[in-house]
Amino acid sequence: MSQWTALKEAGWWTSFDTTMGVLILILWITALYWRLFGHPSTLGLIALLLINLNLIVIWLIALVFRASWFVLRLNADIATLPNESARIAVAYLSGQTPPKKSS
Repeated sequence: MSQWTALKEAGWWTSFDTTMGVLILILWITALYWRLFGHPSTLGLIALLLINLNLIVIWLIALVFRASWFVLRLNADIATLPNESARIAVAYLSGQTPPKKSS
């Protein structure tokens, strides 16, 4: 498994990120074509840049919430680690298969 595949599997890159990246790219391509082949007003370009900034801020807010979710989940996993390891050890010593972790 590559590092990129592992990150995608862990949820660090989702379809939402791809969608936001494509939307921002399309917005910049549109601005470039509009500037090259049209005659946009200054107000139009400012509006386009504000839309771009809004998309980036929405994306960053989603990234912050996702990162905080990972930190909380990691903290919970570490807090329950002694309990889970004790269950695995008892199951191993008694000859049973370790119980599945309940999510």
